[in-house]
Amino acid sequence: NAWFVVDKDTATWKRLRKEGFGSRLVAYGSLKWMALMFRTTLLASSHAGPPQANPPKFIEHFVPRWKFAFLQHGVIKDDLSAWLNPKEMFLFVVSTPDEYESIAASGTSYRFSDKEVALTGLPRFDDLLRAKDSIKKQDLLLLCPTWRHWLVKDDIAGTQERLAVDTFKESEFFLNWMGLLESTELRDAATAAGLQIAILAHPNLEQAFEGIAVPSWVQLMTYEDTDVRSIFARAKIGITDYSSVAFNLAYLNTPSVYFQFDADKVLNGGHVGRAGYYKYPDNGFGPVVETVNDVVQSVHELLDDTSSQSQLYARRIDSTFPSRD
Repeated sequence: NAWFVVDKDTATWKRLRKEGFGSRLVAYGSLKWMALMFRTTLLASSHAGPPQANPPKFIEHFVPRWKFAFLQHGVIKDDLSAWLNPKEMFLFVVSTPDEYESIAASGTSYRFSDKEVALTGLPRFDDLLRAKDSIKKQDLLLLCPTWRHWLVKDDIAGTQERLAVDTFKESEFFLNWMGLLESTELRDAATAAGLQIAILAHPNLEQAFEGIAVPSWVQLMTYEDTDVRSIFARAKIGITDYSSVAFNLAYLNTPSVYFQFDADKVLNGGHVGRAGYYKYPDNGFGPVVETVNDVVQSVHELLDDTSSQSQLYARRIDSTFPSRD
């Protein structure tokens, strides 16, 4: 007796109705949702924040009686124990052997064990393989910057929606990524390889990028308006900073360049979590760099599938995902 909770004023609601979920869709925060939550025995979500796991609108009136299953929305590579440990979980899904060991093994900073943690992978990985089978060619150089805690304002009440701070366009983050978007050297490298440059920013920053004048050779994409599975499948090379999107690409044997100009701040607790078991220089699916010029050079190197560097990252991908079915 499963029901699917979605914000009604979203593209996702419209898409799921077209796909036949209509009779099982329920609008988040509605009276029907409240009644269903009162009867819920298992609450499953890809997010574990209060709006999903302990909705304020419900718990201010009732004591939750459900068990919570954290389905995740990526691969945990940083230490998120301070954020996750206070949460009560019946099930905690992970995707790689290293991720599993970092959370469920004895002596970790997490309080969870193999009683809650299950190494299952994500269903969307299966969809990525299907998407790759359906595309004609890998024709994208895909930029996927993640967000920063200090670049967004507090959550909009009762949601996890965030707006960028007023000084966003003066930030180190914005200046570095715009420098990369405006790089004619990156454009020339992409053109020579027959690739379209596209940027798919983290959903927390989509609003911040709206209305920004990107160069004519850059395609601006959003999670709301595109089928992200096909986007990842089309990527020949990814460029990110700390996003677990790199794992999506790696599942498809696609390497990534890690553009980490602010690593000291991000990996030392300035963002969400701290550096964990995953060390980018040792475990990453591509080179770790700090400047626009080094990003361009790395793209040139990764375009050569036969190079020793490309083969190194291919081996890392294979060891990270020993089972892909």
